[in-house]
Amino acid sequence: MNELPILGVLLGNSAGVGPELVAKLAVSNYYADYCRPVIIGDVRMFEHGLKVVGGDVPHYVISDLSECDWERGYPVLDLKDQDPEQVVYGEANAYCGASDLLQLDTAIELCKAGKIEGFVFGPFHKGAMKMAGLHDESEHTYLAHAFNLTTPFCEVNMMDDLMTVRTTSHIPIILLTALNIEEKYQEGIESGADAYITKPFNVSLLLARIFKLIELRDKLRQKYSNEPGLAHSIICTNDKDQKFSVKLNEVLNEHMTDTDFSVNDFAGIMGLGRTVFYKKVRGVTGYSPYEYLRVMRMKKAAEMLLTEDLTIAEVAYSVGINDPFYFSKCFKNQFGVSPSAYRKKLSEDENEPINDADV
Repeated sequence: MNELPILGVLLGNSAGVGPELVAKLAVSNYYADYCRPVIIGDVRMFEHGLKVVGGDVPHYVISDLSECDWERGYPVLDLKDQDPEQVVYGEANAYCGASDLLQLDTAIELCKAGKIEGFVFGPFHKGAMKMAGLHDESEHTYLAHAFNLTTPFCEVNMMDDLMTVRTTSHIPIILLTALNIEEKYQEGIESGADAYITKPFNVSLLLARIFKLIELRDKLRQKYSNEPGLAHSIICTNDKDQKFSVKLNEVLNEHMTDTDFSVNDFAGIMGLGRTVFYKKVRGVTGYSPYEYLRVMRMKKAAEMLLTEDLTIAEVAYSVGINDPFYFSKCFKNQFGVSPSAYRKKLSEDENEPINDADV
């Protein structure tokens, strides 16, 4: 046991699932095979997590790591900053965000002092951390700056032998395998693969499958770009891209009327650097962030032309464009007709009588 590394285990954001995840792993004795854990956070939140998961473990409060005795149970470095009665669960706020930062700062200091050999953490909330004063894009860039990291870094998610990176999750996956078994084929597709090709394979078949995947995505992108409204903006092939696209559109919808809303603002709210954000948006949507911003503004404008009794200039202002002439130009480039012609054509289509041939 004493040969295992001492690792800090940060509770994560109090309003989220972090405390109960940490508690659940403690109850299942998960840490024992990997490390000598030191729980970092408010002991009341750890106990709240234990209550949520319906379990209990021996634990005690310490003020310094010299007091750790893992034979007694789990040592908790109590930060005394989170009252479970004051936490608004499921909501981002500065109160919990400040605790996220304090947990990180405490773990960073312990690491630099050589008192722990590393740390892991429950989910933090970037939005809450920014409310509390975080100026970095995310906790990852915050950590990189704290440890003076100058080499490339990114978030990596792992489960057994499967690894995904958020910045590349939009890239299609084709499995090339010698396992020509129906169960394995189904397992591969359910795991997120876009195609399953067995060995020995024909190179021409592989290339044709690749080109068809790309062609399909391009067709879907074009189709939904020319439909009004924000509901169908991105066709996603996996859960990570779906979550990314949902947040992308939530942010865009929130700032739709902001004429000063820039790509830098967009990237910052999404918690990504400008370069990574550009590549991710391009990979998922087929557009650069600037192009996507314009496309979605035009889609929203098309929806408003159908549902709102507004002038063309008022619609332009409502989607964050101050110049009605520039708005009309962008709209025509996307939909092939001017805003007024678009509204007129759809109005005529709605009023056109139905004849027997249409039924």
